[in-house]
Formats: sequence, C-alpha cells, structure tokens
Amino acid sequence: MKALTKAVLLGVVLAAGVLSLGATPSPSPAEAETRWQPAPGTSWQGQLSSPAEALLDVDAYDLDGFDTSKATVDRIHANGGKAICYINVGSWENWWLDKGRFPKRVLGRDYYGWPG
Repeated sequence: MKALTKAVLLGVVLAAGVLSLGATPSPSPAEAETRWQPAPGTSWQGQLSSPAEALLDVDAYDLDGFDTSKATVDRIHANGGKAICYINVGSWENWWLDKGRFPKRVLGRDYYGWPG
C-alpha cells in the first residue's frame, strides 16, 4: 500500500473518531450523547478528488473540507447520511484560500508528486 493511501486512510480513521493519537479532551456528557460515532461495519465513501454528485448507498462520506459545497453536505444529510470533513492539517495546496498565509520558509518540496 502506498504511503499516501495509508495517510488518507489514517485521516479517515481519525476524522471518524475511531482512533486517537495522544491525549484528547473528554467530551461533556451532552456532547457524548449527541456526537455521532460510526459503528464497526459502517459503510462509507472517500470522495476527495471529485465532488459527490451522485450519492451512493453508504452511511457516511469522507469529503474534502475546502472543496465540498454546503449544498452537497445538505443533500447527504437529507438522505440520512453523515458527512465527515477531511482536512489535511499542516500541508499546503496551491488552490486553498489560505495558501498565501504560509511563509515560503515553511514550504517543503513536492510530496508524493501530488499536483499543487
């Protein structure tokens, strides 16, 4: 399995709240009752490189936090699905709105040949 695939899968697992690295604050009792946590066997679709136009018969979608419209998330929710926001923390991509906030000195070299 390629390292990028492993990183994406880890991002999905972390975003889904299945795995935690390090200490995390405990939710309040109210948060714990309302926070959705996927059960083993939950079906999902990772949709990171294209919009989720045609909805599939899955319980949850893992979607890019920058590239997914509110209308798409609303449509998933209206169909009874869950939307998990994927955010690649600590990286830079040339189409993100905050790309200018990264000083050149913190930008590394091209990672895995990913365009942008």
